[in-house]
Amino acid sequence: MNVFSPNFPRLALLTTLFLGAGLQPLPAEDLHFDLLSTGAMKKTGGFMPQRLTLSAQKPREIKKVPMGLTAPLYGVLKLGPAEAPTVFGVVLDEPTGQPPRLWVDANGNGDFTDDPPAVWESKPYAAQDGKPTFEFMEYHGGATVQVAYGAEVLPLHLEMYRFDKKDPARAAFKNALFYYADYAREGNIILGDKPRKSLLVDRLATGDFRGKKEAMFMHGKPFSGVQLFIDLDGDGRYNFRSEVFDAWQPFEVDGATYQVTGLTASGDSFHLEKTGK
Repeated sequence: MNVFSPNFPRLALLTTLFLGAGLQPLPAEDLHFDLLSTGAMKKTGGFMPQRLTLSAQKPREIKKVPMGLTAPLYGVLKLGPAEAPTVFGVVLDEPTGQPPRLWVDANGNGDFTDDPPAVWESKPYAAQDGKPTFEFMEYHGGATVQVAYGAEVLPLHLEMYRFDKKDPARAAFKNALFYYADYAREGNIILGDKPRKSLLVDRLATGDFRGKKEAMFMHGKPFSGVQLFIDLDGDGRYNFRSEVFDAWQPFEVDGATYQVTGLTASGDSFHLEKTGK
């Protein structure tokens, strides 16, 4: 089958002239979203936990620890622009027979004595091995960290949780602290002459809203780690099947294809343009 049109040379010439004149056939929408420092998880309806491995060895980034530690475990988080992230130390003290305590170096200066208290609460959960019910303790809480984007510093809230280290069903997580992003960027996108409530979400909690073209694969497709949520039907909720799009992949709405471009590390601005992809 011959797929070439007899008008192909003329069409190619018109396209060349059109683009050569510096015209934009599909103008981009310049978007500026506000920071939602906390509360994003309730709006997205879910989260993607990230794993921080804890160690009894204190990292060099931690300079001044809290007083009275008896059984500390340490970890380090990095959030912000990939080329210049802010480093945040984490200390979890779990003394035998006493409630555990969590500290987060929220200002990233290596000193744990000048930060707001982190939240760390407990709740019981049942064993899953089919034996008579025995309750373990799950711990959850979090902290708001101050992430630098050049001269600008933004508060981003991280939720954190940990399973009971004595739980044999979760032995693989004995030295793990889980965390996820409770922050996002929020604004409106005009599609079909209607403003649509939208969220730009850093699903991998890196603090860099640019993501990566193929940070990982999810369900067999490239996943950048950043997603755009658009409330297309105006019901105040986000449908994961039809209203959540990867920020690096073209997506279709009402027969038109769009592409996110120009993302900044802090997520404060980007473009949404129609594309022929």
